Amino acid sequence: MKVKKSDIRSQMSEDRSQMSVFCLLSSVLWFLASCNGGVSYLSGDKYIARVNDDIIAEYDFKKRLEGFHTVKDIKEKMKIDIDSVDYYKILNDMIDDKLIVQEAIKIGLDKTPEFTGDYKLYSLNLSLYMLKKEEVIDKIKVTDEEIKSRYITLYESVRLRHFFTKDRKKGERIIDEVNKNADFSNLVEKESEDSDEIKKKRGDVGFKRRSELPKEIADAAFAMKEGEISGLINTVHGFHIIKLEEKRAPDEKISDRERKRIERSIFNEKEIERSREYLLQLREKAKITINEDILKGIKRDEEFDGGKGIVAIVEGETIKRDEILVRLRSESEARDGDDMDRFKKSAIDSLINQRLLDREVGRRNYEKSEDFRYSLLLTKEAILNKIFKNKIIAAAIKLDDEEIRKYYDDNKGLFKEPEKVRMSTIIIKEKKDAERIVDELKKGADFDATAADISMTSVVSKGEDTGWLYADMLPPDIKEKLNEMEIGGIYGPFSFNRDFIIIKFIGREDGKPRDFESVRGGIIESLSKKKYEQLISDYLAKLRAVSKIRINEPAMKGYIKPKRGMVEQRMNMNDK
Repeated sequence: MKVKKSDIRSQMSEDRSQMSVFCLLSSVLWFLASCNGGVSYLSGDKYIARVNDDIIAEYDFKKRLEGFHTVKDIKEKMKIDIDSVDYYKILNDMIDDKLIVQEAIKIGLDKTPEFTGDYKLYSLNLSLYMLKKEEVIDKIKVTDEEIKSRYITLYESVRLRHFFTKDRKKGERIIDEVNKNADFSNLVEKESEDSDEIKKKRGDVGFKRRSELPKEIADAAFAMKEGEISGLINTVHGFHIIKLEEKRAPDEKISDRERKRIERSIFNEKEIERSREYLLQLREKAKITINEDILKGIKRDEEFDGGKGIVAIVEGETIKRDEILVRLRSESEARDGDDMDRFKKSAIDSLINQRLLDREVGRRNYEKSEDFRYSLLLTKEAILNKIFKNKIIAAAIKLDDEEIRKYYDDNKGLFKEPEKVRMSTIIIKEKKDAERIVDELKKGADFDATAADISMTSVVSKGEDTGWLYADMLPPDIKEKLNEMEIGGIYGPFSFNRDFIIIKFIGREDGKPRDFESVRGGIIESLSKKKYEQLISDYLAKLRAVSKIRINEPAMKGYIKPKRGMVEQRMNMNDK
């Protein structure tokens, strides 16, 4: 995927808070963010391996390991055994990458337009990222007080009594009666136009968080005192009167996960606001002239004029009419009139911001930074690696219809629909109730009759036939028990969202074979992947056979414990 020149600019000028332009090279940006400056990776650093005339510095290797070890925090979830990591395999992968880059340069891929275009775009976007980091990201702080305040706003709740009507005059009369000390609960029960269920509860809707209420009602409710009755609240649905029965604060302790989520949310909001402020500062200091007549006269269906028309001048740099026209044509939702004027205003503002940011980037000379230059070195290798694999390896993969068909005929067992199962279910809110019901059912109680008897209390849904379901769509804990289930058996309770589900197993059906055409694309993908892996392996074997590769064993042993089975591999590599 090509990196768009405008992506980082647009994040500072169009309120996009997530950095998405570096999908291919995210590891490079991670490195840049982790640098503290002053490291000796460009000169004087010990090498971990020599690959022909190039080296893999110990610094590079440590950074690759640090990137890998970020999975430590989630190793339980991912079931990764960090202690079993094969560090020599990681080094081998780095050596392979270096060999591919050397080969790519040898055959001239670094001179292709594809490389030079991506490289220039990355260099520009890296400069813009560094500018954003200096002027936006590094200036944002999220305090504990802000996190706590947002947590309370999100999770505090109110218990309301609610009156609803579509008639304003009726609502005003109810307000008048309440002011004359009429009982609000009685008025709700007798005159509210809400559902019968709420009227039976005399308007008690239970505890609600801010996010669970219409904005107008939430704003009023959370500003009220306990026992207070509101005035008439107008929403798109009608007119409401609420009484605040009780306000409940959330748990005092915030979980680490929730704290991080709230902190990121606040950070993103501040990032958007700081970006706006910074762009406003740039614009206030800049000399900008806009020809409003030319801008207003641009129509989307007009022809390009070859860059003759000038819509604006930003510090001596022009913005052409054709640039606006390109953007208008890319906006499928743009219409004539106000819509078109709005899109043109957005386009000229974005282009002005681009010019100002480019100018600021040039003024700061980021290319003199050691971190910047090192990042570009990593980028060059990453782009060349990608281009080589696309142009040389992937392009060499050939498949014919006979080979694809043969793979299907030889592996029909792989191309079956998932197993289907059929069951009846009862969903219970409380686990203890679910366990009691399972015990009764296993002692012979009728499943459907039991479901019908309790459907008006704790049961969320009746015991109805679910029909045939694909087994692989079931929740994981139910799938794990499928092989043990027998027809007519009772199983559970299983966790199901926030409830508990009881199952009566009705039947199973083996998956039917899929026809050739429906799986042809998947076969092509699978065969292509296998051929790709074989081709890249063969190519690397040839490169290794003619290359001089040597590992600095003392450097490796300095921080990596040798593993069994690695001695022979290291000796073979050192003999190259």
